[in-house]
Amino acid sequence: HLPNQKRLYEKYFPNAKKSFDEVVFNPSLVFLNNHFSLTGARPYLPNMIEIGGIHVSQKKELPSEFKKFISFSEGGFIVFSMGSIVQANQFPEKTREAFVKAFGKLKQKVIWKYENETLPNKPDNVMISSWIPQRDLLAHPNCKLFITHGGFLGTTEASAEGVPMLGFAMFGGKKINFVIENVHNYVFSDQFMNLEFASSQGRAISLEIDDVNEEMFSDALNKILNDPKYEENAKFVAKRYKDRPMTPQVAVNYWTQFI
Repeated sequence: HLPNQKRLYEKYFPNAKKSFDEVVFNPSLVFLNNHFSLTGARPYLPNMIEIGGIHVSQKKELPSEFKKFISFSEGGFIVFSMGSIVQANQFPEKTREAFVKAFGKLKQKVIWKYENETLPNKPDNVMISSWIPQRDLLAHPNCKLFITHGGFLGTTEASAEGVPMLGFAMFGGKKINFVIENVHNYVFSDQFMNLEFASSQGRAISLEIDDVNEEMFSDALNKILNDPKYEENAKFVAKRYKDRPMTPQVAVNYWTQFI
């Protein structure tokens, strides 16, 4: 990243009094997209400030089609999204069928971010959409589970609302065998770490996408949905996550003005 940053620095600050190297290796302030409740305590320097969750916006009212679908849902509903890199319609047929069959056995409804207009053998309790209001769905009081690839932004949104997670780390864990287009430059990520840490806190289960089958997936779903400790642990972490002297947005302004 440094060569690109140096090029931008020299382009936009041609008369800077300090060189790029001087700025990079002696910053007055560093904002970190972390929070100790989600990533653990770390030995930071005095100029390093955690602002994890700054992207989590105020929740909005759900669009009518989503609101209608989750109305009168026995046992709440589940949100299933693999982010923007991995598209659900690229899953192997056996993997997709395992998900579909397992969902069909649930009393909960499922909102699945699925990048296709049709889903073979789709159960009545499953809604597919190429776009979902993820943040607002996770903030709904009847959201019982977030099925995720473990990206930091999505897991932070779920963590902030106390929603348990079932995760498949697509990068940074075991190598996946099926082809994912347009990710040849996407190497390691934080997904595996995010899911492992949440699992260690008793609020998530992490599975390997290559190994998953209907029985394994159903077992994990039923374990999270029926064992109250997952929701209890998730709510505890959410309470700790929100227990701050100021919001991340206020902290950015405060520390910038202070510097």
